[in-house]
Amino acid sequence: MAIPNYRIVLNQREWDGVHHADTLAHVNRAEADPKIRADAGTRTIEIDYSYGDLNNVYRIFRMVIGGNRKSWTETYGTDAFKAEELARIEASRDALRAVVPPDVNPNTATGIDAPTPVAGALTDVLADAQGLCLGHSHDQAAAYQFLADAVEAPENFGLTGGMLFIEELPGVFQAEIDAYMITNPEPPWSAAAQAFFDRIAIDRHLDGETRLDAVLRKARAKNIRVFGIDSGEMSPTMCADGSYPEMRCANMNAFGKQVMDAAIEANPDRKYVAFCGAAHSNTHEGGVPGFSQIYNIPALRLGNDGTVTCHDEDRALRGMPAKAVQLFVDRYTMVLEREQQRARSPDNPNAAALKVFALQEAVRLQAAGDLPDFAALDAIGDAGERGRQRQAMLGRIDAAVGGLPAAGPWRQPPPPPPRAGAGAPADGNAGGIWGWLTWIVELVELSSG
Repeated sequence: MAIPNYRIVLNQREWDGVHHADTLAHVNRAEADPKIRADAGTRTIEIDYSYGDLNNVYRIFRMVIGGNRKSWTETYGTDAFKAEELARIEASRDALRAVVPPDVNPNTATGIDAPTPVAGALTDVLADAQGLCLGHSHDQAAAYQFLADAVEAPENFGLTGGMLFIEELPGVFQAEIDAYMITNPEPPWSAAAQAFFDRIAIDRHLDGETRLDAVLRKARAKNIRVFGIDSGEMSPTMCADGSYPEMRCANMNAFGKQVMDAAIEANPDRKYVAFCGAAHSNTHEGGVPGFSQIYNIPALRLGNDGTVTCHDEDRALRGMPAKAVQLFVDRYTMVLEREQQRARSPDNPNAAALKVFALQEAVRLQAAGDLPDFAALDAIGDAGERGRQRQAMLGRIDAAVGGLPAAGPWRQPPPPPPRAGAGAPADGNAGGIWGWLTWIVELVELSSG
């Protein structure tokens, strides 16, 4: 991980505002964390946490500094952090592009054709499958009740014990969770971990047995192993809004795969549940495979009433674009979005429409041979030359982006003003209000056609 992720340099007024008496206790608690280093002499704060993890653990501290995920990267992000974020999404897509999804829908073997109580479904499905994917909504009370019930009844996993892979647990605490599970007597949580458990309890309305620290305590006693499959680092910041869902899904699914691969290899006799937001269960927009496809396991969806139904994959989403296409879309969509925010287009295309247009342009350029083939890098043995060739390929993509209009077809340039002198067109409306109205009408007709 890039250390630090963020370097915040404040003037005296800003420093005093952050260290205001009303919030000083929260700020002091955050600055006592070794992953946050504050220097009053230079009025500099260095932070090793991701924005998402910082928000989960020290939210008030983050709030007194202000800003959002994107502005933090733009204003405070170190060069190493920015480079790491770009490398992460590329590595995530590469890892998932290698996944071969199953030919047969794993849900067909569950026998579930109607809403079924989750405990009974867990027992029945895991009797025949090594694992299952349980998709849910993060604010769903039934989801956290499932966790509390699952660790209370380890027999549902079979005789050898089970594993829970939980999206709501950030990977930044995994080493501490691992130590907690095996250390006797039961150790206390660090201040940062306890702050996280308290924060998520407030956010998700958890109490008693449904608190995540209570779930871990019971899992410790019942021989169920627990792993976090998400991190604040998996939520990208250097992207357009339209690209965020696909990038977020790719990052988290690749991170979860890395965690799950290691745990399954170390515990081949243990059955497991991948407990995640439903968007991560099956193939996502952009061809990102879900945990059901990665591990060929059934995917169930949890209802608010505590029952589950089969959650089938939309196979039409399968197939990730070539790397050059994805990189072009990433870059061009950011250009389009910046232009759209700067000057609204007549029909105000949303983030999804901007991305669709960028993808259309990428496919057109690829068909014309104007995008590089990153697969050619595999044949280059020398690492230095491979790096130079890769940079040249990225330069070709940037050149292709720069050669296209920044506003897309929905924002044509205004008609030119009338030309004076001999040979000038006889259109007296050009450049006037009627010329603008004519242009807009033609544009609408063009768009509708």
